[in-house]
Amino acid sequence: MLYVSCILMVGYLSILNLSLLPFTFSPKAMTDAELAAMPYLDQRLGLDRVAESMPPTRWLYQGPENIARLNQAIKNGVYGVAPHVHISENDTTIIRFRVPRTGTATCAISWRGPPKYGIRQKDLHIEGDVSQIEVWSIIGPNPAARLPPGTRAADLDFDTLSWNTRPVSGELLGVVDFTAWPNSTTEEFACPQEDTLTVEMRCPKAGCLARYMHVGFLPKMG
Repeated sequence: MLYVSCILMVGYLSILNLSLLPFTFSPKAMTDAELAAMPYLDQRLGLDRVAESMPPTRWLYQGPENIARLNQAIKNGVYGVAPHVHISENDTTIIRFRVPRTGTATCAISWRGPPKYGIRQKDLHIEGDVSQIEVWSIIGPNPAARLPPGTRAADLDFDTLSWNTRPVSGELLGVVDFTAWPNSTTEEFACPQEDTLTVEMRCPKAGCLARYMHVGFLPKMG
């Protein structure tokens, strides 16, 4: 009889425990004070820090394919393809880059100057304010060049460019600082659909001058 009573008692307790489960595990809304006392005030619990933990963007560097200097004082002068980059009030430099196809949709133009106390510092000559060197996209040939209809910026012959046949520029892609170390990069922009990107480097301020020879070492652009 005692054995049966114990079994019945255990059964009643089990039923009681099961009936209490909904109350035991029922959710309870937190008050504003309880939320404020949590480690993160933001209820997203630190999602604003995700960007800091993401790996940095990996860029694929591509150097210039062609470089040509244009001089306003010698309007019909043709310098042709050469490694010399010369930017001043009266000079602009047209540069064509091969666009790497890596699946990314964004590009940027980067300047890497020589080490401040290295021997290659002598390879870069600057005067005046060169902290805002402009990078403009080239969208097509100058009508004065009398090229066939449909000629693209990618088809420009750098050995025939002069100030009077200066290509038509599109939009300002950004600026680079020739005094920055270790590098200066424009804002990201959409990569062109074509296989090449042609840009014009301009010096927008009076007394501005920057020149160097692009030979694959620092200084260089890409």
